[in-house]
Amino acid sequence: MSNVAANIDALLSSTPDLWQEAAEGLAPGDSLDGVLPSSRALPDLPAAQTLAGGGQPASQALLASMRAEVRDTLVLKNALFLLMYFDSLFIYRELKALYRAAPEAQQRWIDVACRKVLLRCLEVPADAHTRLTREIVRHTSRGRLATTELAVGLAADLFAQHGRKIVIRDMAVSDGVTTLDLAEAAARRGVPVSITGTDLQLHLLHAMQGSEGIVSLCDGTVLQCVIAGITYGVRHADLSTAPAGRLEVLAAELRGSGGERVTMLAPQVEQVAASGQFDLRFRQEDAFNPHPDIGEADIIRIANLLVERTDRHRGYYCRSDIVEAIARLGSRAKGGAYLLLNNFMQKTEHVGLRKKEKPSPRWVRVPVSGPFREDLSGVSDIPIGPTQSREMSGRSDGPHE
Repeated sequence: MSNVAANIDALLSSTPDLWQEAAEGLAPGDSLDGVLPSSRALPDLPAAQTLAGGGQPASQALLASMRAEVRDTLVLKNALFLLMYFDSLFIYRELKALYRAAPEAQQRWIDVACRKVLLRCLEVPADAHTRLTREIVRHTSRGRLATTELAVGLAADLFAQHGRKIVIRDMAVSDGVTTLDLAEAAARRGVPVSITGTDLQLHLLHAMQGSEGIVSLCDGTVLQCVIAGITYGVRHADLSTAPAGRLEVLAAELRGSGGERVTMLAPQVEQVAASGQFDLRFRQEDAFNPHPDIGEADIIRIANLLVERTDRHRGYYCRSDIVEAIARLGSRAKGGAYLLLNNFMQKTEHVGLRKKEKPSPRWVRVPVSGPFREDLSGVSDIPIGPTQSREMSGRSDGPHE
């Protein structure tokens, strides 16, 4: 480890920009912010992998170097690149804190690193069929949803009709960057909107006892822990092999007053939401069992969640469950609300349905111009009636974006 630690400063201050080297040969559409692949993969960099093998001492040395060199963007960028190879939610927590104090020029790089670390640490098997597939965040890239301009155009029409602020519910938002796109697009058009972005999980819980720690989802699902210098969790030692007694002590700390909430929103999103620049907020919500106050929304957007699983397409949910979920949503939506669906079946942008007034409430198709294919192919109107809440089955290479 001493040899690895001795090389940290040399790695950080070396002339090559590790991010730029990683971007070579990548098509723009295959990268995050033009820098890193949008998958969970990281470029093959032996020096970084060796450094990550040094565990906590190496990661703390890197973090210390970043704090001491915050004016040197190349040093900070290279340190961030190396830290991503540790696959540590504890590093994620420290990077989120560092973002708030970093100069604006460096925040973009910390933001990308945070999102990449989170993506790699929250992984489920490709054949998973459990509720967990809806609880894990995948990153998104800004400007990727064609339904953003569609939603803003619809909000502009509603504002012209009613002369009041338009209420939008943006569901299954993951790290929230496309919700921020929506707020900014509405502001550019001068359309007054109130936006609530929701997801099944928006926070992690961290607890530390000295150099040991634990991190979980808010429902108590343990994702990662560090005990006696060994990390357990995704891409580390199997969580089931962690010392049971010590794991329970840390879990008790997490359940008690020692837990710290860390948002899974992208740092840029968290910062803008806290600034009050827009009428924008985020909350946890299950899109398959939405909160009753969804009845306040004029527009409901659900992107990259209601994706059909077929023999030819590895989506998330079977059609009957998707239709039932839409019907349940309709039973709580207000009359005249619009539902914009994105990526229902064919991984293309397309739009959804409007709720008729009583006495025969149902979601019905709304003609929309733009580059959209038909959604719910073969399904006409969806009646809105009582439905039994049940677990939605699903399959995913990873959860929704």
